[in-house]
Amino acid sequence: MQEEERSRIDLLSEIDELRREIKALRREKADLEILLETTMVHADLVEEQLHESNRHLQAEIAERSRTEVRLKASEKNLRALLEAVTRTNTDLEIMLETTTTHGDLMEEFSHNLSIRDALTGLFNRRYLEQSLVRHLERAKQQRQPLSLILGDIDHFKRFNDRWGHQAGDFVLQAVSRFIQNHIRLSDIACRYGGEELLVILPSTSTQEAYHLAERLRHGIKEMCHEYSYTFIEGVTLSIGVASFPVHGDSDETLIRAADRALYTAKNRGRDRVAVADRNTRETSGNRP
Repeated sequence: MQEEERSRIDLLSEIDELRREIKALRREKADLEILLETTMVHADLVEEQLHESNRHLQAEIAERSRTEVRLKASEKNLRALLEAVTRTNTDLEIMLETTTTHGDLMEEFSHNLSIRDALTGLFNRRYLEQSLVRHLERAKQQRQPLSLILGDIDHFKRFNDRWGHQAGDFVLQAVSRFIQNHIRLSDIACRYGGEELLVILPSTSTQEAYHLAERLRHGIKEMCHEYSYTFIEGVTLSIGVASFPVHGDSDETLIRAADRALYTAKNRGRDRVAVADRNTRETSGNRP
């Protein structure tokens, strides 16, 4: 009897234990359900946020693609514009260079017209006078000699009367060209007037000028062999030579000394070189 009572008590105790366990399990189940519901809600929020972020990302990617397309188009337009500007700049540079060159040529042409003799191409008398003063002053400062060669084509009036002025012009041009081709670059050949030609020889002594004058005289006498025209045969040149400081110390005294020497050559039979007389030297203080 006692044994049955103990069994019954043990059974009731086990039943109570089971009830407690069931109750605990129910609480755990309720907690899990709450946790599951919370997790599901949170997952839905996370999914929504991810979806929204993905939407923004896709929008940004699309906008970046459109921007890249616009940038490429702008780059293409910029490159085309740069090429056009480069071509325009090149054209402008060519135009500027052409205009500058043309302007320089026109300026040089105008300048040459003002200082050159139209027929012979030699420097004119105005340039001669200015240049002689300048070179004479330099010769004085540097204590260097300076010489003049004054040449005159012999019997030029008679030549013109016989052959005409066109032939006379041709002879003047030929003689001028010969002189210009046989002097130094530093020498200055000028048309002094009519058929008279004058050469300024900086840093040249009387003896050096005399030898040059003889070479010019002889070369012009033999110049007929270069041309087929009959009228150029027998063309000769008489030359007078004068030097600073031997024969004068100013432009006027030197030219007068060379002119006197030229007439000496003419009076001695033409086709010759004469040097100014040292004894008739003029200075700027005793001009007639």
